[in-house]
Amino acid sequence: MKILQENNHCLVVDKPAGMLVEHDENHPAQRGLESALGVAKAMLKEIHGKPGNVFLQPVNRVDQPVSGVVVFAKTSKAASRLVAAFRERTVEKFYLVVIEGQLASPLGKLVDFIAEGATKGTMQVASKDTPGAKKCDLEYQVLSDLPANRQVVLVRLGTGRKHQIRLQLSHQGSPVAGDRKYGGKSLFEGGQAIALHCFRLRFPHPTREEKCDASSPPPEFWDKIEGFRERRDEIVRRVREATEPEAWK
Repeated sequence: MKILQENNHCLVVDKPAGMLVEHDENHPAQRGLESALGVAKAMLKEIHGKPGNVFLQPVNRVDQPVSGVVVFAKTSKAASRLVAAFRERTVEKFYLVVIEGQLASPLGKLVDFIAEGATKGTMQVASKDTPGAKKCDLEYQVLSDLPANRQVVLVRLGTGRKHQIRLQLSHQGSPVAGDRKYGGKSLFEGGQAIALHCFRLRFPHPTREEKCDASSPPPEFWDKIEGFRERRDEIVRRVREATEPEAWK
């Protein structure tokens, strides 16, 4: 796991696909699995020579099979302010994804209501009157067509619901490549990874009137996707341009 940024208030890392952000005490099966939180604490202790416990609190959630930018608060004050920023939607969240299938339009906005699915650990698109249903929205831009009926898509996430991107794209008939839970057919990293990557987060600094900006390129296993490696540099360049401040507007 790579550290992208660190200051006195927060730590930003590039989480590998297949790694938990942190353990869920309600899921005994997760005990003993490596987590980004545990690895980050160990890294800080080694880098700074800190004895005892290290305070870190994750402020954004990235699913276990998803890779990319994860932010940790290093103080309780920073945690409170950063969690509030995500809740109040003052954080810009950009994801890069390879889908199986073709979206109907190269640009679009998806708005759905989602609720807990019939199968444990899944979500489903539901009517707004469904008990527990929550509204979710995202904007997308198709960046490139790939062989085997795949596309590379940039997503700007509005809300941050559980499995939102995975479910909304699947509902359009274009599941995330490798996401067998929601209809994907590919298999990456022994089924531990899907082609969904948190590429860039721009969020308010917890104590200053400025923005923190962190990004990471898609992981190496994406180069195994037919046609991606040849287009990687061009795709990353286009994503960086498209996610600059004001560029999306």
